[in-house]
Amino acid sequence: MNLWDHWYRLDGKTPVLCKSDEEAISAMRSDRHVGDTKVGDIWVSTVFLCMDHGFGRGSDDEDYNPVLFETMIFGGPHDQEYCERYCTWDEAVRGHREACKVAFGYVPYSACHKGKESFIESVVNNMLEEQDG
Repeated sequence: MNLWDHWYRLDGKTPVLCKSDEEAISAMRSDRHVGDTKVGDIWVSTVFLCMDHGFGRGSDDEDYNPVLFETMIFGGPHDQEYCERYCTWDEAVRGHREACKVAFGYVPYSACHKGKESFIESVVNNMLEEQDG
């Protein structure tokens, strides 16, 4: 087993298994924020973790998805107690918005505009999610 068997880098929004320590180190040094929203003293952060936090459990299953994204709330009543993890970029974006609702009671514009969506895409996606939720 290679040390880097559970390390990933992002190719756009898609996690790709690292083939070398150079790729893994480069991934860790890159901007890994999916969402980064601060209001007052409360901060919601969603990041790409680089390492599979499922630690490959179930990786023998062809449907296994590595756990590579995490959202945490810092400050306020949920300080470092709120932590959710996800397998995909899109799940992480949705999770970031949900954490903003928990942390702030609403989704700030800055949380809608993260994830490299256009402004219109983010507004429409947020409206659709609120309609579904």
